Amino acid sequence: MNMDTSVTVPESNFMGRTIGGGRVNNIGLMQDRQNGLILSLAACVVGVVLSVVGVRKSGTASSNLSVADEIIKLKALMDQGVITPEEFATKKRQFIES
Repeated sequence: MNMDTSVTVPESNFMGRTIGGGRVNNIGLMQDRQNGLILSLAACVVGVVLSVVGVRKSGTASSNLSVADEIIKLKALMDQGVITPEEFATKKRQFIES
């Protein structure tokens, strides 16, 4: 971000001497540049925070999905007679509580 904060100074003659000319920094433009940098930084911080929160929420959804998958697998094992209904209920309760 390159913002020119200088302004041209008019040239004038005073008692036979040339005064002015060239460029000087404008305090108002320098403040605008600083405000722009601060707002850009704030936007970056907000973006990072939203990204982190979004990743955490998606991680929670996938863990809930895996709990549901585990319960479905346990139900299939119970239906096949591999585990008893009591074992299914115990394991199901453990998955839901964790």
